[in-house]
Amino acid sequence: MKTPSLRHAISRLVVTTAIPLLIASAPPTARAQGDTASKLSVTIPSVEFVETPLRDALDFLVAKSREAAPGGNGINIIVKDQSLSRVPVSLKLSNVSLGLTLKFITRIVGAKMEIEPIAVVIDRSNVPAKVSTDKPAALLGKLSRIVIPSLEFSGTPLADALDYFRVRAEQLDTDAPAGSRGVNIVVLNQEALPEATVTLNLNNVPLGDALRYSTELAGYVCVIEDGVVVVKKPAPKKSSSAAGKQG
Repeated sequence: MKTPSLRHAISRLVVTTAIPLLIASAPPTARAQGDTASKLSVTIPSVEFVETPLRDALDFLVAKSREAAPGGNGINIIVKDQSLSRVPVSLKLSNVSLGLTLKFITRIVGAKMEIEPIAVVIDRSNVPAKVSTDKPAALLGKLSRIVIPSLEFSGTPLADALDYFRVRAEQLDTDAPAGSRGVNIVVLNQEALPEATVTLNLNNVPLGDALRYSTELAGYVCVIEDGVVVVKKPAPKKSSSAAGKQG
Protein backbone atom coordinates (compact mmCIF):
# COMPACT_ATOMS: atom_id res chain seq x y z
CA MET A 1 0.00 0.00 0.00
CA LYS A 2 1.41 3.36 -1.06
CA THR A 3 1.81 6.04 1.57
CA PRO A 4 0.60 9.44 0.34
CA SER A 5 3.44 11.81 -0.30
CA LEU A 6 3.91 14.85 1.90
CA ARG A 7 3.12 17.12 -1.08
CA HIS A 8 -0.14 15.25 -1.70
CA ALA A 9 -1.12 15.52 1.97
CA ILE A 10 -0.44 19.25 2.01
CA SER A 11 -2.39 19.63 -1.23
CA ARG A 12 -5.39 17.87 0.32
CA LEU A 13 -5.11 20.04 3.42
CA VAL A 14 -5.09 23.23 1.33
CA VAL A 15 -8.14 22.12 -0.68
CA THR A 16 -10.18 21.00 2.31
CA THR A 17 -9.45 24.17 4.27
CA ALA A 18 -10.01 26.43 1.26
CA ILE A 19 -13.57 25.19 0.70
CA PRO A 20 -14.97 26.49 3.99
CA LEU A 21 -13.01 29.69 3.53
CA LEU A 22 -14.63 30.27 0.13
CA ILE A 23 -18.05 29.47 1.54
CA ALA A 24 -17.45 31.92 4.38
CA SER A 25 -16.15 34.63 2.06
CA ALA A 26 -19.28 34.85 -0.09
CA PRO A 27 -21.77 35.94 2.57
CA PRO A 28 -19.76 38.92 3.85
CA THR A 29 -20.77 41.00 0.82
CA ALA A 30 -24.41 40.35 1.54
CA ARG A 31 -23.74 40.77 5.23
CA ALA A 32 -21.91 44.04 4.60
CA GLN A 33 -24.87 45.36 2.61
CA GLY A 34 -27.17 44.24 5.39
CA ASP A 35 -24.90 45.84 7.97
CA THR A 36 -24.87 49.11 6.02
CA ALA A 37 -28.66 49.03 5.74
CA SER A 38 -29.02 48.38 9.46
CA LYS A 39 -26.67 51.27 10.23
CA LEU A 40 -28.76 53.54 8.00
CA SER A 41 -31.89 52.55 9.93
CA VAL A 42 -30.61 54.19 13.13
CA THR A 43 -32.94 56.99 14.25
CA ILE A 44 -31.43 60.43 14.77
CA PRO A 45 -33.37 62.45 17.39
CA SER A 46 -32.64 65.76 15.68
CA VAL A 47 -30.44 67.25 13.01
CA GLU A 48 -30.09 70.86 11.90
CA PHE A 49 -27.83 72.21 9.18
CA VAL A 50 -27.83 75.87 8.15
CA GLU A 51 -25.78 76.57 5.04
CA THR A 52 -23.53 73.72 6.13
CA PRO A 53 -21.04 72.40 3.54
CA LEU A 54 -22.01 68.91 2.44
CA ARG A 55 -18.74 67.42 3.69
CA ASP A 56 -19.33 68.76 7.21
CA ALA A 57 -22.91 67.49 7.21
CA LEU A 58 -21.74 64.03 6.15
CA ASP A 59 -19.00 64.00 8.81
CA PHE A 60 -21.68 64.74 11.41
CA LEU A 61 -23.79 61.80 10.22
CA VAL A 62 -20.77 59.46 10.23
CA ALA A 63 -20.06 60.51 13.83
CA LYS A 64 -23.70 59.83 14.77
CA SER A 65 -23.58 56.38 13.19
CA ARG A 66 -20.40 55.55 15.12
CA GLU A 67 -22.06 56.58 18.37
CA ALA A 68 -24.92 54.17 17.71
CA ALA A 69 -22.90 51.23 16.30
CA PRO A 70 -21.32 48.53 18.48
CA GLY A 71 -17.61 49.19 18.77
CA GLY A 72 -17.97 52.50 16.99
CA ASN A 73 -18.14 50.76 13.61
CA GLY A 74 -20.28 53.32 11.79
CA ILE A 75 -20.97 53.87 8.12
CA ASN A 76 -18.46 54.90 5.49
CA ILE A 77 -19.45 57.66 3.06
CA ILE A 78 -17.59 58.39 -0.19
CA VAL A 79 -18.22 61.52 -2.27
CA LYS A 80 -17.08 60.86 -5.84
CA ASP A 81 -17.38 64.41 -7.15
CA GLN A 82 -15.39 66.49 -4.67
CA SER A 83 -16.97 69.73 -5.89
CA LEU A 84 -20.13 68.53 -4.12
CA SER A 85 -18.33 68.68 -0.77
CA ARG A 86 -18.58 72.47 -0.70
CA VAL A 87 -22.27 72.72 -1.64
CA PRO A 88 -24.24 74.22 1.29
CA VAL A 89 -27.05 72.26 2.89
CA SER A 90 -29.91 73.61 5.01
CA LEU A 91 -31.99 70.93 6.67
CA LYS A 92 -33.89 70.45 9.91
CA LEU A 93 -35.38 67.08 10.87
CA SER A 94 -36.51 65.28 14.00
CA ASN A 95 -36.76 61.56 14.73
CA VAL A 96 -35.87 60.27 11.27
CA SER A 97 -33.52 57.53 10.17
CA LEU A 98 -29.94 58.17 9.17
CA GLY A 99 -30.74 56.77 5.72
CA LEU A 100 -33.63 59.16 5.14
CA THR A 101 -31.53 62.09 6.33
CA LEU A 102 -28.82 61.11 3.84
CA LYS A 103 -31.39 60.76 1.08
CA PHE A 104 -32.70 64.27 1.58
CA ILE A 105 -29.21 65.74 1.86
CA THR A 106 -28.24 64.20 -1.47
CA ARG A 107 -31.46 65.44 -3.09
CA ILE A 108 -30.80 68.95 -1.82
CA VAL A 109 -27.36 69.05 -3.48
CA GLY A 110 -28.57 67.39 -6.70
CA ALA A 111 -26.84 64.09 -6.12
CA LYS A 112 -27.72 60.43 -5.65
CA MET A 113 -26.62 57.86 -3.12
CA GLU A 114 -25.92 54.20 -3.65
CA ILE A 115 -25.55 51.66 -0.87
CA GLU A 116 -22.51 49.51 -1.62
CA PRO A 117 -21.01 46.69 0.46
CA ILE A 118 -18.40 48.87 2.14
CA ALA A 119 -19.78 52.39 1.90
CA VAL A 120 -22.53 54.74 0.87
CA VAL A 121 -21.36 56.37 -2.38
CA ILE A 122 -22.60 59.84 -3.30
CA ASP A 123 -22.27 61.25 -6.81
CA ARG A 124 -23.93 63.79 -9.08
CA SER A 125 -27.07 62.69 -10.88
CA ASN A 126 -29.60 64.16 -13.30
CA VAL A 127 -32.03 61.33 -12.58
CA PRO A 128 -34.72 62.17 -9.97
CA ALA A 129 -34.49 60.09 -6.83
CA LYS A 130 -37.11 57.44 -6.27
CA VAL A 131 -39.47 58.56 -3.54
CA SER A 132 -42.37 57.07 -1.65
CA THR A 133 -45.60 59.03 -2.13
CA ASP A 134 -47.41 57.16 0.60
CA LYS A 135 -49.22 59.53 2.93
CA PRO A 136 -48.81 58.41 6.55
CA ALA A 137 -52.06 58.75 8.48
CA ALA A 138 -50.23 60.37 11.41
CA LEU A 139 -48.81 63.13 9.20
CA LEU A 140 -52.11 63.73 7.39
CA GLY A 141 -53.82 63.93 10.76
CA LYS A 142 -51.41 66.59 11.97
CA LEU A 143 -51.76 68.68 8.81
CA SER A 144 -55.53 68.84 9.26
CA ARG A 145 -55.78 68.74 13.08
CA ILE A 146 -53.22 71.46 13.88
CA VAL A 147 -54.98 74.79 13.40
CA ILE A 148 -53.04 78.05 13.44
CA PRO A 149 -55.18 80.79 15.06
CA SER A 150 -53.69 83.59 12.99
CA LEU A 151 -50.74 84.33 10.77
CA GLU A 152 -49.56 87.34 8.83
CA PHE A 153 -46.70 87.43 6.37
CA SER A 154 -45.76 90.58 4.49
CA GLY A 155 -42.93 90.03 2.05
CA THR A 156 -41.66 87.35 4.43
CA PRO A 157 -38.90 85.09 3.07
CA LEU A 158 -40.31 81.61 2.48
CA ALA A 159 -37.52 80.11 4.60
CA ASP A 160 -38.66 82.22 7.57
CA ALA A 161 -42.30 81.31 6.98
CA LEU A 162 -41.42 77.60 7.02
CA ASP A 163 -39.46 78.06 10.24
CA TYR A 164 -42.56 79.68 11.72
CA PHE A 165 -44.68 76.69 10.69
CA ARG A 166 -42.19 74.27 12.24
CA VAL A 167 -42.29 76.11 15.56
CA ARG A 168 -46.07 76.60 15.64
CA ALA A 169 -46.72 73.01 14.62
CA GLU A 170 -44.64 71.76 17.54
CA GLN A 171 -46.34 74.18 19.95
CA LEU A 172 -49.87 73.30 18.83
CA ASP A 173 -49.37 69.53 18.42
CA THR A 174 -50.44 68.87 22.00
CA ASP A 175 -52.04 65.48 21.24
CA ALA A 176 -48.71 63.93 20.25
CA PRO A 177 -46.22 62.56 22.79
CA ALA A 178 -43.30 64.79 23.70
CA GLY A 179 -40.45 64.22 21.28
CA SER A 180 -42.72 63.51 18.31
CA ARG A 181 -44.60 66.78 18.10
CA GLY A 182 -44.72 68.93 14.99
CA VAL A 183 -43.91 67.99 11.41
CA ASN A 184 -40.73 67.62 9.38
CA ILE A 185 -40.39 70.03 6.45
CA VAL A 186 -37.64 69.61 3.85
CA VAL A 187 -36.88 72.28 1.24
CA LEU A 188 -35.43 71.34 -2.14
CA ASN A 189 -34.33 73.78 -4.87
CA GLN A 190 -32.72 75.89 -2.16
CA GLU A 191 -30.84 78.02 -4.67
CA ALA A 192 -34.11 79.88 -5.42
CA LEU A 193 -35.03 80.48 -1.76
CA PRO A 194 -33.48 83.97 -1.40
CA GLU A 195 -36.00 85.36 -3.92
CA ALA A 196 -39.03 83.45 -2.56
CA THR A 197 -41.31 85.61 -0.39
CA VAL A 198 -44.81 85.29 1.04
CA THR A 199 -47.52 87.88 1.68
CA LEU A 200 -50.50 86.29 3.40
CA ASN A 201 -53.00 86.97 6.19
CA LEU A 202 -55.11 84.08 7.51
CA ASN A 203 -57.12 83.16 10.61
CA ASN A 204 -57.95 79.70 11.98
CA VAL A 205 -56.27 77.84 9.15
CA PRO A 206 -55.20 74.17 9.23
CA LEU A 207 -51.45 73.70 8.99
CA GLY A 208 -51.72 71.82 5.68
CA ASP A 209 -53.63 74.64 4.01
CA ALA A 210 -51.32 77.29 5.45
CA LEU A 211 -48.35 75.42 4.00
CA ARG A 212 -50.05 75.01 0.64
CA TYR A 213 -51.01 78.68 0.27
CA SER A 214 -47.63 79.96 1.45
CA THR A 215 -45.55 77.75 -0.81
CA GLU A 216 -47.71 78.44 -3.87
CA LEU A 217 -47.49 82.20 -3.33
CA ALA A 218 -43.70 81.86 -3.21
CA GLY A 219 -43.55 79.83 -6.43
CA TYR A 220 -43.11 76.46 -4.74
CA VAL A 221 -45.35 73.50 -4.02
CA CYS A 222 -45.57 71.24 -0.98
CA VAL A 223 -46.08 67.50 -1.24
CA ILE A 224 -45.66 64.48 0.99
CA GLU A 225 -42.65 62.36 0.04
CA ASP A 226 -40.93 59.68 2.13
CA GLY A 227 -43.21 60.53 5.03
CA VAL A 228 -42.33 64.22 5.39
CA VAL A 229 -43.55 67.51 3.92
CA VAL A 230 -41.32 68.38 0.96
CA VAL A 231 -41.29 71.92 -0.42
CA LYS A 232 -39.92 72.16 -3.94
CA LYS A 233 -40.24 73.92 -7.26
CA PRO A 234 -43.13 72.63 -9.39
CA ALA A 235 -42.36 70.55 -12.44
CA PRO A 236 -42.22 72.63 -15.65
CA LYS A 237 -45.51 72.70 -17.50
CA LYS A 238 -45.61 71.33 -21.03
CA SER A 239 -46.19 74.03 -23.61
CA SER A 240 -49.49 73.94 -25.48
CA SER A 241 -47.63 73.69 -28.81
CA ALA A 242 -45.78 70.59 -27.61
CA ALA A 243 -49.03 69.08 -26.40
CA GLY A 244 -50.63 69.79 -29.79
CA LYS A 245 -47.80 68.08 -31.64
CA GLN A 246 -48.13 65.01 -29.44
CA GLY A 247 -51.85 64.86 -30.12
